[in-house]
Amino acid sequence: MPVRLLLLLIAAPISQALAQVDADRWNLSDLYPSAAAWNADAAKLEAQMKEFASCKGHLADSGARLRSCLELQADMTKRYLRMIVFSSQQLAEDTGAPASLELAQKGRVIGARLNEAGSFVNPEVLRMGKDKIARFVAQDAALKAYRYPLDQILHLAPHTLDAQGEALVASFGLINDAGGSAYNILTNADIPWPTIKLSTGEEVRLDATAYTKYREVASRDDRK
Repeated sequence: MPVRLLLLLIAAPISQALAQVDADRWNLSDLYPSAAAWNADAAKLEAQMKEFASCKGHLADSGARLRSCLELQADMTKRYLRMIVFSSQQLAEDTGAPASLELAQKGRVIGARLNEAGSFVNPEVLRMGKDKIARFVAQDAALKAYRYPLDQILHLAPHTLDAQGEALVASFGLINDAGGSAYNILTNADIPWPTIKLSTGEEVRLDATAYTKYREVASRDDRK
């Protein structure tokens, strides 16, 4: 058999297998075609946060002002969620990839800053009170879209700090996330999980997922 034909016969099933692997992957290009596009959106979000800072202390100025600030906050949140889904899912493909780790860390930093940027909203809404919010909604029909989140803020009044306290809590965002991030990297990239042989002769890599699976097998010897 000619070598070229032999190579083609060998390559065919490999190509099919690789195609199946690609078919099973998340199509992250639906979110961003590249990391450069992600970074461009990050720059837009940074600019929006600077713009949003002008809302601080002015939510109660008028219904129109409240609406414009809530619309900006909603757009920032949607942009951030798109970014964090992309960076986290890309990291899940390969937890040890330096480029993915960098993008995920950027996403966490931006998320912490976004929480800090919006920490004044709930205290200001609570100072406005239910009656003033109701008047604003009656005057500006577009505010009705935000009636539910505004009602939720009022409902959570007993659990809301003043503006200074909420800002302090928001500033701990990265610290709160550090433990989970470290665990994720350790378990999925850094720890050299052992390989064991089961009574069936099958060899398995005993990582966190496999441990949960194989500790429930029928063989008592394998469970040990």
